[in-house]
Amino acid sequence: MPDKNYHAEITLCHETVYEKLLLNIIERSIAAEVANPVESSIEAKIELIDDKRCLKMYVNTDSLSRIRAIVNSYLYLINSIERTIDTVNRIKQH
Repeated sequence: MPDKNYHAEITLCHETVYEKLLLNIIERSIAAEVANPVESSIEAKIELIDDKRCLKMYVNTDSLSRIRAIVNSYLYLINSIERTIDTVNRIKQH
């Protein structure tokens, strides 16, 4: 396998109780993705930092297209989680 030349980091931190809930859900969802990578050429890991206030995601791979694809997947997953929680909260208020 070629050397992994591309690296991306995404850091998310919470400041409110709502954001802490989001971060917890995101961490569990991304952990599932990290545990079961789509391709063996992708190395990914996550860690909680700053007393569990921030979630840091790392991705290493051997091609720019793969790094773009995995980062887009993570961002889409994060966006989907936030939209779903917002929708549930709106339903509960009615």
